[in-house]
Amino acid sequence: MQWIRIVLACSMCWAAQAFAQDAPPPPVATPAPDTAPAEQLPGVLLDRIVAVVNDGVVLESELDERVKQIDANMRARNVPPLPRDQIEDQVLERLIIAEAQHQRAVRLGIEVDDDTLNRMLTTIAQRNGISFDELPQALAQQGIDYQQYREMSRREMQVEQLRSRDVYSRINITQNEIDAYMRKMSGRDDSTEYRLSHILISIPTGATNEQIEEARKRAAELRTRASQGEDFSRLAVAYSAGAQALQGGDLGWRKLSAVPTLFVDAVQRMKAGDVSDPIPSPSGFHLVRLDETRGASRIVVTQRHVRHILISPNEVLSESLAFEKIVALRQRIVAGEDFATIAREESDDHASATNGGDLGWSAPDSYAGTFEDALKTLQPGELSSPVHTEFGWHLIELLETREHDDTDEQRRNIAYQELRKQKAEVETDHWERQLRDEAYVEIRL
Repeated sequence: MQWIRIVLACSMCWAAQAFAQDAPPPPVATPAPDTAPAEQLPGVLLDRIVAVVNDGVVLESELDERVKQIDANMRARNVPPLPRDQIEDQVLERLIIAEAQHQRAVRLGIEVDDDTLNRMLTTIAQRNGISFDELPQALAQQGIDYQQYREMSRREMQVEQLRSRDVYSRINITQNEIDAYMRKMSGRDDSTEYRLSHILISIPTGATNEQIEEARKRAAELRTRASQGEDFSRLAVAYSAGAQALQGGDLGWRKLSAVPTLFVDAVQRMKAGDVSDPIPSPSGFHLVRLDETRGASRIVVTQRHVRHILISPNEVLSESLAFEKIVALRQRIVAGEDFATIAREESDDHASATNGGDLGWSAPDSYAGTFEDALKTLQPGELSSPVHTEFGWHLIELLETREHDDTDEQRRNIAYQELRKQKAEVETDHWERQLRDEAYVEIRL
C-alpha cells in the first residue's frame, strides 16, 4: 500500500526509528519446571544492549530493525543493499544521537500527551484518505504494530519540539542577506535544474591537522571509487555523514539558485555522471554527483496571500495548553475580534506578528508539511482549524489569491529557503555534535 510509505516518511525520523519494531524484553534464561537444574539448560538471548547512552540504552533489536529499513529503502531504489558491516557503525551512531535527543527532551519536560498525538495521527490518516479509526488496521496490513507506531510518532514530536527550541529559534534570515544572495546569483543561468547527490566526510569540532588530512584522503578515495563506477548512493549510505546519507545522498532536483553556494561553481562545470573533487568546508569534505539535468521555464502560478498566528509550546506552556490557547484565539476571531490585532498581541512568530501575522504572497508549496496541507484546503477569506507543525500550533487565514508570473518571486523565495536551510544544517550539525560529545557513550558491539 503506497499510502503507508507516505505515512512513514511523514511520521518517522531518526528519533522515531530508534524504537525497534517488536522489540523483545531484556535477556532472560528460564528453566522449564520440574526438569534438570537450571545450569544444565541453555539460555536464550532475546535481546542485548549494543550501546549505553547516559542513563539509556540502544538495543540490538533497534539496530537490526533500522538496518532492515535501510536495506528495504535501497531495494526500493533498485540499489543493491550493502553488507551489514559497512553500515552498522553509522546506523548505530544515528541511534545514539537520537537517544541523546530524546533524553534531552525528557529532561526539559517536553511532553506529547495522547490528545495531541491523536490529533496529529488523525491529520496523517486524513491526508492518506482514511479515518483515524482505520489507521491501526491499515498499519497492521503492512506488518506495523499500531502501539509502537504511536510511540514512534510521539517521540518524533518530542524531538521536533526540542529541535525547534534548540535550533530553529536561533535562525534568522534578513532581507539584506536575501539581497546579497540574489546579487551573488545574478547573471547565473537559472533555466536549468540539476539532480544532485551528496557525500559528506565529516571532521570533528576542533579537528587536528591529522584528522583533517585523513578526512580529505577518505573523500578523495571515495571520489576515485565513484568515478570508476561504484554506485554513488551505496557509498553515501556506507560513508556519508550528510543528512540524506541513508537515502543515498539524494538532494533532489534544484535550480542553480537553490544549489548550496559551496557547490555552485563545481556543479556548473560538471556534466551528468560527473563527481566533484572534494570540496572543503568547516563540516568536512563534500563530494557532489550531478545525476542529470533538465530545462526549466518561466513559472506562472496561483499565489496565495496568507496570514497566521503561532502559539509555541515552551518550558512554561505545555503542548496541551498551547492547543487550548490557539482554540480560544480562534473562538475570539470567529466571534468578531480582529485577526491582526490578536496576531500582534499573541503570536509567537514575532517576525510576522508586527504585521498582524501577514506572511505576504507565496507560491504553492512554499510552506512545509501540515501548514501547506491545511492552506491548500482553504478558500479566500476562510480561517483554518488549529494546525500543528514542528513550531507549534497555528491559525491560518487565506486572504486572497492571484495569477502571477512568479519567476522572480520564486527565485527570491528559493533564496530565502536556501539560506534558511544552510543555516539550519550548520546549526543542526553543531547541535547534534554537541549532544554526542556531552553524552556518556559506551559501545558494546
